[in-house]
Amino acid sequence: MRLNKVFIFLALVFGFVVTAEISINHQRKISNEQNIEQPAMDLTDADKQKLWDEYYSKIRRRRLAEAKILWSNMLIDGINENTELQMDFKHFCPIENDAINLAKQLSENYEMKTSFDKEQNMWFVYGTTRPYSTTVSQENFIKWIEFMADVANSYACVFTNWTIEAPKLDKIFKSEIIETGI
Repeated sequence: MRLNKVFIFLALVFGFVVTAEISINHQRKISNEQNIEQPAMDLTDADKQKLWDEYYSKIRRRRLAEAKILWSNMLIDGINENTELQMDFKHFCPIENDAINLAKQLSENYEMKTSFDKEQNMWFVYGTTRPYSTTVSQENFIKWIEFMADVANSYACVFTNWTIEAPKLDKIFKSEIIETGI
C-alpha cells in the first residue's frame, strides 16, 4: 500500500496521468487538470520503486548542488566555520505516518512540527535549530544536506528546502531561490 501511495505522490509531483493500483480488485484513476481520462499504465511494484529511486536520486543531486552554491554565497557574505547559524528546513510526503515518523526521528536534535495541506493533499514536516544556534564547516554542511535527503527518503518523504540565518550578521540564505539546472 505504501509503495502505491508513494507512486501516486510521484504522479502528482511529476504532473502526468497514471493509474495506480490501490488494492488487488480496485484501481483509482488520477486525471489531469482537464479531467481527461488517459489509458492506464500497468506498472509493477519494481517499476514504481525504480521511478521513486530515480526521482529521489535527482532530488538528492539537486539538494547537494544547491548546498554548494549556497555555501559559496555564504562565504562571499562573510559566513565562516565560526559563524553562529540558525537552520530551518522542510520535508513533504503524501503519507501521514511517514511524516510523523520522520518528525519523531528528527526531534532528537531539532524542534519539529507536522501539518497537512488539504489543497495539496500533502503532509509537511518542518524543523528548526531555533532558538539555538550552531556553527558548521563546509564539509559538515554538505553532510547535513546528505543526511536530510537520505533520512527523508527512508520515510518516503522529500527534503524540499532550507533556510540558514546568521542573526549576528543579519544575513539570511534560502535554498529555494537557487537554480541548479538539475
